[in-house]
Amino acid sequence: MRKLAELPSALTLACRWEELAQICLCNLDFIQTKCEAGMTVELVEDFDRALGQAAALSDFPAIREQLVAFRAFVKAQGHRLALMPDLTLQQACNEPDSSPVSQIAWLKVRKAMEGGAAMDRRTVTTPLLEFTNKAQLPSIVLFTLEGHTDSVTAVRFLHKPDARQLITASTAALLPLPYAPSPLLCSP
Repeated sequence: MRKLAELPSALTLACRWEELAQICLCNLDFIQTKCEAGMTVELVEDFDRALGQAAALSDFPAIREQLVAFRAFVKAQGHRLALMPDLTLQQACNEPDSSPVSQIAWLKVRKAMEGGAAMDRRTVTTPLLEFTNKAQLPSIVLFTLEGHTDSVTAVRFLHKPDARQLITASTAALLPLPYAPSPLLCSP
């Protein structure tokens, strides 16, 4: 648990960008494990901390591009990954083909199928469905709220000094949520 919490920060502070990308933030197994541990919001913080080092990352444009793509993926899929971390590889494969996230996911799948890589339990046991007509544009979803069974017709954020509250309405129901999602998952 400590490795999940501290390794990304330590690698960022040490400006060890290649390791940060390879073994942490652009590694689907690490992302899944962190989500399984209930640390999805902390994962977004890890990306923000790393991408906040713009000057240090300027010499590594390919790594920066990967970090930006994986951050967008984690934020857009955060609700799913938090509830069902086993879908990490599937959701990564569903990203647009040109996305670094999708490319890394499919590389992982190909290596597992060829038996050329060290096969872990996730690659071996995770069923995978390939979309033949998947969207080729990045998702514009920032986060998803669950609870309504019909289309949402109105949303209101209430900011109180002691808490945040979100009230949503649809033709079927009015659903007050006791708290809005974390601002880390909500901000673009």
